[in-house]
Amino acid sequence: MKIRNLALRVSAVLTVLTLAVSCTIVQPSFEDSSTVVTERCGDRDALPGEIVLNFWHALNNENQTAIEELTRRFNEEHKGSVCVNLTAQGNYDTARDNTDAAIKAKNNIPDLVTTYPDHVAMFALSGNVVDLKPFIDDPEIGFTQEEWEDIYEIYRNESRAYAGGYTYSLPLNKSTEVMFYNATFFETWLEKYGPQGLKDPSLIDVTDPSTWWTWDDIRDVGLVVQEITKNEVNPETGKNYNEVTMTVGETPKTFKFPDGNPLLAYDSDENLFITLAHQSGGGYTSVDDQGNYSLDFMNEVTLGAVEKYEKLVEEYKVATIPALIDQSLRYASEPFLNEMIFMTVGSSAGSKHNDPQGTFKLGVAPIPQMDLENPKVIQQGTNITMLDTGKENSEARQRAAWLYIKHVTSTESSAYFASKTAYLPIRETSRLSQEYQEYLARTNRDGRPHAGAQAETVGSQQVFAYFFDEAFASSSKVRDDIGIALTEALSATTKSIRDTAQVVYDKYKNN
Repeated sequence: MKIRNLALRVSAVLTVLTLAVSCTIVQPSFEDSSTVVTERCGDRDALPGEIVLNFWHALNNENQTAIEELTRRFNEEHKGSVCVNLTAQGNYDTARDNTDAAIKAKNNIPDLVTTYPDHVAMFALSGNVVDLKPFIDDPEIGFTQEEWEDIYEIYRNESRAYAGGYTYSLPLNKSTEVMFYNATFFETWLEKYGPQGLKDPSLIDVTDPSTWWTWDDIRDVGLVVQEITKNEVNPETGKNYNEVTMTVGETPKTFKFPDGNPLLAYDSDENLFITLAHQSGGGYTSVDDQGNYSLDFMNEVTLGAVEKYEKLVEEYKVATIPALIDQSLRYASEPFLNEMIFMTVGSSAGSKHNDPQGTFKLGVAPIPQMDLENPKVIQQGTNITMLDTGKENSEARQRAAWLYIKHVTSTESSAYFASKTAYLPIRETSRLSQEYQEYLARTNRDGRPHAGAQAETVGSQQVFAYFFDEAFASSSKVRDDIGIALTEALSATTKSIRDTAQVVYDKYKNN
């Protein structure tokens, strides 16, 4: 695609009005209208000659507020030449489905959309996804080499991990998985049970993988935790550890563990399977240069790694997943906050859900590993993608859309977004910025760093261990089904992960 250096006209009219950003959740309409209407820019009419872009996003709550502010800043700076309207889609699946429907209808296609890589792989089949590389390399409006390389390499690699090597996205809101732990529990019992094998997770140094825990540590420490919770009383509450009453949904339930409590729960069954596949080196899925995918998980190495976790659950009873505690539980936050378990692996972006609010001291560390010399932690979160809308003046629209992408992925914007949300900076300069460092310095009432700051500190410092999987059109379906397969295997007495994973493999191997 050739890009003309079209000068974006900047209005000479100065304004002190703050531009409001439209964030109504809507269902797109695919019916053409012959009625001539004036385009809107937030709460005002678009100015003559102003390019009005539409950005469909799936951000909510504080995340939506942050993207609104970044968009307001952009619209203010480019008033008279470019205006970006935000349309909240509610969630990522809705954003994907509405965008796919618009592309198929060839009408009302958004200029920009938040995407997971598998969404992009699906949209790319239509030819509507715009390659960003010509914009990135443009000497006038692109990134300098320093600006490009300032984006973490793992995110740059994911952005161009598509058939043909096209750069179909740039990172927007990113997270990873971390291990939250009850620091008070370990501090309380280390002196008495340290000689029996209880370890101190506060000694884990995120920058030194040799100090990280392994799954063998979870087994060994978990067995000691069983002894503690079976024989000791929580000195803070005076209650038995192994009898916990908590509200599930709207119903109080009591859970009893006569042989002692499990140590750890893993929130995402999908991430658990995929992470074990990468940590073991056995593989999960792959995509060749032509975009053909391969399911690589039906091998002894990957399945053996998953079976090791099965053993932690079924034989040693030191680990679990939320559904095994209660079928209605999607996350392990409630069991963790109620001190039923003492470690939980979850998203760094979900740190507020694991914040004990002073009930006990919170610690955050990297997740357990299979090989400390080759640590692996999933990177996740969405990107921003440009689409060809089919409208007139498409080159000017795409150039304008690029300016917005460049704005929201800048050092200043990434630092602002990360400091206002639970997501991670996408640039090293953003992580080191004064704004973000001040955010990380926040403390809780017990003097420890804020839960979000703790999670983001660990998350951003373990970037060297990140991995991702190249996406293909049905990769999200494979991911969903392999998670279901793992839960089924852990829940059943007659089926193993080999049985349930084989079903997934057979379902998708020839697609």
